[in-house]
Amino acid sequence: MTVHQVLTIAGSDCDGSAGAQADLLTFFHQQTYGLSIMTSCVAGNSVGIQDSTDLPHDFIVNEFESIFSDFHVAGAKTGMLSSPDVIEVTRYYLERYQVKNFVLDPVIMTKHGAQLIGDKAVSAIIRKLIPISLCITPNFYEAQVLSGMTIKSEQDYYSAALTIQSEGAKNVLIKGSHDDVDDKGQITDYLLSEDGQLKQYKKALRPTTHINGTGDTLSACIVAEIAKGSPVATAVQTAEDYLLNAVTWDLNIGSKFGPINHWGINIS
Repeated sequence: MTVHQVLTIAGSDCDGSAGAQADLLTFFHQQTYGLSIMTSCVAGNSVGIQDSTDLPHDFIVNEFESIFSDFHVAGAKTGMLSSPDVIEVTRYYLERYQVKNFVLDPVIMTKHGAQLIGDKAVSAIIRKLIPISLCITPNFYEAQVLSGMTIKSEQDYYSAALTIQSEGAKNVLIKGSHDDVDDKGQITDYLLSEDGQLKQYKKALRPTTHINGTGDTLSACIVAEIAKGSPVATAVQTAEDYLLNAVTWDLNIGSKFGPINHWGINIS
């Protein structure tokens, strides 16, 4: 049995709902071995964030050295990278060790449109990480920032994806706005593949507050599947199906905005 080793470069969310913890839960579910490089730590729970801190640059470098000196990284993904320095060192090690299966989850904006990192970090993501990404997974608001466009129609999703692709990403998955629900109660994600084809993934918008970590989980599942040999479009479909199950079966953990169910099954 081949054990595919997959790396997340992300922040730590102590409640386990998002960040590296959500990535590692997803890697385990997809039968890959999860490795992690922590970039920051958040003290938070289902109510909100109480504190946060960035880890020292030298420590992050030592994490990279420790991982790549001992493990074969079949795929990697990023989460919260809050500074240009961390983004620069991430690119350095991904290139140095020729990690081709790199999924960029550009944690720039929340799903509600609030900016999470500074403009210099956004610029560094565009210049340093988009050009080396096999797949990038921006949400609706992040896609507008990265493309410099306002998205109002299906054609706009396509145009924005083309613009982001022109910045170097081979495949662009734009997650649809939660405000853009069709008459069947579905939202649509759009994948522009490197062959120029635009594929739609429709899913029901579930009436639940247990949605913490959905973006992390989606990108983590994609990179795990790619690391095992799946084509990008197939990996995205697997991830979309997994995420739908994860938000369908509530765990009833936390008092407000709880985590999704990484088992993906009804355990009540």
